[in-house]
Amino acid sequence: MFAGLILFSDSRFEDKLTFLFDIFDFNEMNYLTIMDLEFLLICCANATFKIYGIRQEIAEDTASQFLNNYFSDESKIDLPMLTKWCAKVREVSEFLEFIGK
Repeated sequence: MFAGLILFSDSRFEDKLTFLFDIFDFNEMNYLTIMDLEFLLICCANATFKIYGIRQEIAEDTASQFLNNYFSDESKIDLPMLTKWCAKVREVSEFLEFIGK
């Protein structure tokens, strides 16, 4: 749910992304693994569903398949890479437009 509070805050997208990155950087190595990013994606989506009262959760397989279109299992995603990825991926733009942020 904490991810939802960040997403729906009045902060700039770049600040939200930095905060989310820091929270999900479990190894504190300044990069996210594909598993970290998958967990971030699931938490953000499920928090959004709860905020909008949608009785649904994103399946782990769905998140994994989506991310495997862009990253390998060995990927180490730093904040600049994540920022560029978010800017170019249509689904991220559509999600942000949907939530009005």
